[in-house]
Amino acid sequence: MGQAFLHGWVSLPSQGELYLEHGVPRLVRVADARSVDVERLLDELADVSGLHATIGRWEADEEAGEMEATVQVHPEDVTEVLQRLAQRSAETFYDRYHKPLDSSDLDFDDEAFAQDMNEALAVCGLRWGQLDEKTLRFTYGRALRRAVEDIVEHPA
Repeated sequence: MGQAFLHGWVSLPSQGELYLEHGVPRLVRVADARSVDVERLLDELADVSGLHATIGRWEADEEAGEMEATVQVHPEDVTEVLQRLAQRSAETFYDRYHKPLDSSDLDFDDEAFAQDMNEALAVCGLRWGQLDEKTLRFTYGRALRRAVEDIVEHPA
């Protein structure tokens, strides 16, 4: 159904694990933050997710002895993050309505954009007004419609 994005915990080649939500990195977990090669970790994160990011402050994880940090995607990747979130919203739309998006679905389109834009901005450390909303809305709408059409043509 549509373009597949990684979702869940993924082991990184050299150390730790990366948590992704619909292809967007959210958390990274390692056994010992003191021995982490941060540059290598960020390179692996980019290889797995296709997005560039930084990691926040290490904090104790639920697992004894492990450390976890939040991931912030670089602002220049906000369009890609938004497109991945559009894929998720397309899946939601199809699950609810089992039809292509059309002109009568503007409420869904507007609501999905607002929700996904808020999430993309937060993931990238941005705020409303820092980007060209009109261009992003157009790109998002096109990605959302294309994703729904793909799902309609190739349902799971």
